[in-house]
Amino acid sequence: MKKSFIIIALFVFSLALAACATQVSTPAPESTTPPRTESVDPTVEPATPPAEEETAAAIGDTGTLRLEERPCDLFIPAGEVEGETIQCGYAIVPALREQPDSQPIKLAYVILKATGDDPVADPIVHIAGGPGAASTSRDAVLEFIRRYAPMREDRDIILYDQRGMGRSEPFFDCTQFLGDSTDFSALDNDTKLIAACQKAMDDQGYPPEAFSTPVSAADLMDLMTVLDYPEYNLYGISYGTRLLMSLMHHFPQEAPVRAVILDSVDTLPEDVGNDLTGAGQLLQQDMFESVFAACAGDETCAADYPDLRAQFDALTEQLDQNPIQLDEYTTVDGDTIYRYTFPYNGAIQNIPYQPRMILELSQGVTTTLSMIANGEIPGPATRMAALPPEPEGVADLMDLYLGCDSPTPVDEKAPDPMLAYWDADPETLAAFFGDICPADIAAQLTAAINETRGIFNYIIQRFSPGTTVGVNANINGKLFCTEEYPFRESFDEMKAQMAAAGMPDFYIQETIDSLTQRSAGCEAWRDAMIEPTPDEYGAYPTLVLSGQFDNVTPPAWAETASTLLPNAQLITIPNAWHSILGNNGPCPTDIALQFLANPGEPVDAGCTEDMKVVFQPPVAAATAAPAEVAGIPGAPGLDDPLYPTLGNGGYDVQHYDIVLDADPTSDVISGTVTIDAIATQDLSAFNLDFLGLEIDEVTVDASSARFSRDGHELTITPGQALANGDAFIVQVRYHGRPEPIQDPGAPIPVGWQPQDGGSFVVSEPSGAMNWYPGNNHPADKATYTFRITTPDGYEVAANGVLSQTVAGDGQTTYVWVMDDPMASYLATVQINDYDVVISASEGGVPIRNYFLNDTPAYVRDSFEETEAMLDYVAGLIAPYPFDVYGVVLLREPAGWALETQTLSTYGQDGPSRPETVMHELVHSWFGNSVSPATWQDIWLNEGFAKYFESLWLDHIGQTPIEESMDQLYQIIADQEAGPPALVEQEEMFGLSAYYRGAYTLHALRRTVGDDTFFGILREYYRRYQGGVASTADFMAVAKELGGDQAELVLEDWLYSEAVPQKVGD
Repeated sequence: MKKSFIIIALFVFSLALAACATQVSTPAPESTTPPRTESVDPTVEPATPPAEEETAAAIGDTGTLRLEERPCDLFIPAGEVEGETIQCGYAIVPALREQPDSQPIKLAYVILKATGDDPVADPIVHIAGGPGAASTSRDAVLEFIRRYAPMREDRDIILYDQRGMGRSEPFFDCTQFLGDSTDFSALDNDTKLIAACQKAMDDQGYPPEAFSTPVSAADLMDLMTVLDYPEYNLYGISYGTRLLMSLMHHFPQEAPVRAVILDSVDTLPEDVGNDLTGAGQLLQQDMFESVFAACAGDETCAADYPDLRAQFDALTEQLDQNPIQLDEYTTVDGDTIYRYTFPYNGAIQNIPYQPRMILELSQGVTTTLSMIANGEIPGPATRMAALPPEPEGVADLMDLYLGCDSPTPVDEKAPDPMLAYWDADPETLAAFFGDICPADIAAQLTAAINETRGIFNYIIQRFSPGTTVGVNANINGKLFCTEEYPFRESFDEMKAQMAAAGMPDFYIQETIDSLTQRSAGCEAWRDAMIEPTPDEYGAYPTLVLSGQFDNVTPPAWAETASTLLPNAQLITIPNAWHSILGNNGPCPTDIALQFLANPGEPVDAGCTEDMKVVFQPPVAAATAAPAEVAGIPGAPGLDDPLYPTLGNGGYDVQHYDIVLDADPTSDVISGTVTIDAIATQDLSAFNLDFLGLEIDEVTVDASSARFSRDGHELTITPGQALANGDAFIVQVRYHGRPEPIQDPGAPIPVGWQPQDGGSFVVSEPSGAMNWYPGNNHPADKATYTFRITTPDGYEVAANGVLSQTVAGDGQTTYVWVMDDPMASYLATVQINDYDVVISASEGGVPIRNYFLNDTPAYVRDSFEETEAMLDYVAGLIAPYPFDVYGVVLLREPAGWALETQTLSTYGQDGPSRPETVMHELVHSWFGNSVSPATWQDIWLNEGFAKYFESLWLDHIGQTPIEESMDQLYQIIADQEAGPPALVEQEEMFGLSAYYRGAYTLHALRRTVGDDTFFGILREYYRRYQGGVASTADFMAVAKELGGDQAELVLEDWLYSEAVPQKVGD
């Protein structure tokens, strides 16, 4: 489940935590300070491993507090040794600070031991932001090893996950609390439901008050007490600064804190529950003004763009009188121009271009505005990246590695054997390949890792994903409601204040709408709200770092903190955004090292002089032209065995934004499709698949491009060749009446088609190209946004989640977002008059069924097992892979159904057989999430779906699996169904792929046994989910887990012309 259906304001607390006894020896401190648990005789480090018979290793037992061992389960870089240079464990603290015998909390920690020869005794403790960010995940630890390398020369670095987050236990797991209700809107508004959810938490020993900033501050004190460092330094980022300021308030004297670094200062404890949110929003306008101030203070910018602020005011008046039509669907006026300025667009990389954009617009030129609007200005370097961008050759390396056997775990405490080879030297990897791979593959792998050092890490990361969890949105939402929501503010007053500050109307309304949407849910948390605290803090030496253009935690908060903290110095880093250390070159790190060496002394921040923003000059002042790229045309096809001209080479599509005006009364559509892609070679030209409709304009990177057409091949020649690796944006405007495609491989016409009362889309295999241009082959999957406008009286259903509905002027625009990769043939847009029925499976998968208003009860009832089927497949294979599921009905009989992603399509009479519902649903795993690499691999879709029909009938006790398979075999034998892996185009949807494909799986199951068979299915899905797979890929997994016998039975059933003998005969 993804964010679209997670309602943060409601919580059901799920625990998987074994009971741990804690001993209490001292009373709780006074109520003015969050209770800290006393401890006795802590040990500095884990001494020796526990005896083998112990199930939980307690190290450094201190009475109430104690440490417990845990495997690191990390990517260990070269030169690091688990248990020596990297140490991992849990610190166990009570859930309720005033009740030391309450339920236990396990705080996960990682210690990166100092790398120098003579380290000092005071470590640096990293306090993460979010709130809810994990610090001990695989990717995070890799990033912190990089980020803290200069500081780690002298000091240990301690990473830990705050309670409820990351690898700490229990994980604060918030899910829908609906009971038997299917009314999702109640999750935002029904305070009784929220109260029931809070009670469920309380009943398990974890009430809402167990999760707050002051309590986490006390946890940090206890963690460092039990780790037994004599003194320590604290570094907090974003929300972590709020936690540290809470610690400095509640523990002003007793903490052995040597120094504090506050990076990107979050709200102060005394602000909590006051006018925090309103004040924070007003600071966005201060950020807006700061860009103009920066230009005015820069001699060159001030000369290039004199009186820029006044020029912007004049521009807004000009745009109000004469708005600019940026494209067919985007009008820029005096209010919406703010969307393209910082901070209202949130993109710091656009700041250097902002003065140029203002000047150009005042002259009627939209070049820079188009660049900003289309996201063409490169952003800052990726943050928290475990690895640099993939080098060339990773995909080929993966193909080779899949021909090897799975490695065997070497340590029961570290069951993932791949982790042992992270950053391994070539000799070690060569020996590893020799153990698990055929000789020829081992030789090729060894050659590849010798040519590109570190490349095998990318393979490891694919098999052993690096992120345990990013930001826990659940605890983030709880703390927002109890510590930030503006209960004491009038929204009307806030709106008036924002307007008086000159903030744009759209931003004011979006802010108020957002707070209003959260009001009911947050109101239910009012009793758990944290009260403000006095502005009194311990005099710990403190360095405050702030980014000049940080619109997440504005610099004004850092300025306020530095005046309130009795021993603080503030350094503002020019041209920096949020999160200073590790993201802005060596200067901030040098400043931090100075401070840590002498916390009481002022630092020399002279290095920041070289970091100031460099504004782009007017275009006329530009001199150097970009280097020319020769390039060659991309291939007009992917050489698919059945559809050699479908798809195109030379680029990889990342995202489609499909904007359509559709009038079902005339069957005419007009559209603009924007395609975000990356060149995979130097390109002088490239092709899209697009058939029939008239093209009005083609642009590449906002510049007009030449194009030509030959059948379904649309060849585009950009004004300048694209270099390998370049991100580029192609936009096509078009209109016309789509003509259904008579595909020789499909039993029905495909593409966009009219229907009674509307229109529909079914595209398998080639129909997508009759309604939008694209790379029309399953091998190039992408994410999608659909913006479909229809006359009032119609509704639009499409793939993914309905994120927005905008009504006006007799028409309505429906915005659907499919944020998981999808093959082009699975894209659908259905327009009619619907009755939407919402429900959910017991496993929590939201379901929205688009029935017709006159759909009879018996048809609706034919889908009543959907929820149970979803949970059955999820339990057998893996969790449902998308945000939502559902069906949509056509207003005509069909005699077929199609697995359009997240929204299966049926005729008006529904499924022809009950098990058809299972067939289309299981395609969500096999076909949609794992798509066929070529159309000749179609049996991997249809054979799997057909077999799951029989699995379901067996599961519900209707037809034993052997009986179903005997019937299937008889049909296969009588009709002499050919080999599934060699199917021809006209047989794609016939007996070979469906029936013989299904029996192939049954033959494999009977050969290797149930445990191995379902293990093969699960591993195949795990490896290729979100991508594509071939028959060879499936066979490789089967051989890996099932041995030679699995390979032989698959070869027989998939490739033999004659129908093999029935299993068991």
